[in-house]
Amino acid sequence: MKLKSCHVLIVVLLLFAASVKAQNSADDVTWYWAWRESDGAVFAYNANGDVNTLLENTIAYHLTRVDDQIGLAMLGNSESYALYKLTPTTSIQISERFEGILDQDEIYVDGFEVAISHFPYVVMTAWAYRLSEVWLVNVEANTLERLDVRVDYPGMCVSSLYGGLAFESCMRFSEDGQKLRYIARSDAYGPYGSGNLWTLRERILSSGEEREVYRQTIPRPDVRYGRVECHPDQYADKWLCESHIEYDQLPYIETQHWLLFSDGSTLPLVSGVGNEYMRWNVYLSDRNLIFLDEYCEISCHIVAYLYQDARSIIFTLPENLAPKTTRGYIHYLRLLDDKRLLIGRSEGYYILDIDGSLRSLGRTLCCHLFETISDDNQWAALLDQEGILRLWNLTEDQIEFETKGYWWSTFFVENGFFANHEPGDQMVYSFESRRLLELPQSCYRYFDISSNDVLLCEGSSPGSDPENSIYRYDSIAGEFDLLIEGGQRF
Repeated sequence: MKLKSCHVLIVVLLLFAASVKAQNSADDVTWYWAWRESDGAVFAYNANGDVNTLLENTIAYHLTRVDDQIGLAMLGNSESYALYKLTPTTSIQISERFEGILDQDEIYVDGFEVAISHFPYVVMTAWAYRLSEVWLVNVEANTLERLDVRVDYPGMCVSSLYGGLAFESCMRFSEDGQKLRYIARSDAYGPYGSGNLWTLRERILSSGEEREVYRQTIPRPDVRYGRVECHPDQYADKWLCESHIEYDQLPYIETQHWLLFSDGSTLPLVSGVGNEYMRWNVYLSDRNLIFLDEYCEISCHIVAYLYQDARSIIFTLPENLAPKTTRGYIHYLRLLDDKRLLIGRSEGYYILDIDGSLRSLGRTLCCHLFETISDDNQWAALLDQEGILRLWNLTEDQIEFETKGYWWSTFFVENGFFANHEPGDQMVYSFESRRLLELPQSCYRYFDISSNDVLLCEGSSPGSDPENSIYRYDSIAGEFDLLIEGGQRF
């Protein structure tokens, strides 16, 4: 893309601006929940050593966390179960009892999870096979309502003219928490039957009233195939939409990127037709839009548009990273600050500086068991060419630690980074003390770290029985404390 084209793009971007506010949590103590099979007891506990018994004589099926103080759990027996709200001191039944599908004396439920939350409201999904329901839970009033939103597999956000489905990642609460905005399948009749168009809807949570904000339309009568993906920002004030349309006549294939706003208005961004239908990649975050010309060969630029002050930053790609002349596919772009852009390609991650210099951070670890970038985008876990694992501090632009080994999985928590060789052989890096902790292998799974480098783990301390118990481990004092004998996380 030539620099002149960047200027044209910037003019389009200056047509809108928005401000984004961060949402912070004030909770100081994180609570967890556990279940003991021998007596069916459910416990609440924390890293300070506090343990409370909430229920007895029950079976725990699934639990998902709402925040540091509230969890939602499926509890019941071999014939039925119900949704409960768990707090540090109480358990409250929210739903009526569900009749389950029995499979070897167990109720068959694939799982359920919190999709989004804005106190006191929680949107969650529960699914089995390809069947799924969307629930709106009020954890203050302790109520559950089934939403008329048809969903399929969790974690996607796509609608197809063949019969599109809406997914929970297409849902957001407004910033004031009074509205729920989501993409839902419409009952309108389209070119391939009923129910294959979609609408953007807004629900007033206090009254339950809904309105249609935007309805998808068919661009031309000779559409052969169509697919639309829309991804929201933090509060669904803006949705980045991409359409892929195939026609029976020229130009045969066309893609378009546009912004859809919460009032139903739209802003066209970029498009591609014919042989260049996949020309543009556009990335939306809560602070900016980033544009990449995938067909660029020389003098390639990446344009980042910042909402808050309505300005653009232009990065120049080196020739060895030009999209059309290299094999690596760029799948991740994030603006770290005004002078650094984080780039994820099929072979690894890079930092591109505003002066055009490029630094390789390393390659990704394989598959879904490895978390590469932390949720706050401050940390990255990557391998170099020699197989050395490096933890990068992206804010300070430095390596925190590096080590060599064969890794089963990695994950981030709020206060640290976990790297697992195998059960009982873990490494934990504390973000608070900025040090690598030495961990006894008697606990086979360390799963969280709190302040003062206190860890929680499942297993056994030296000489203890039984092995299946929950402990807190003070890494500074080197001491184990038994919290729940025979307990297991759920």
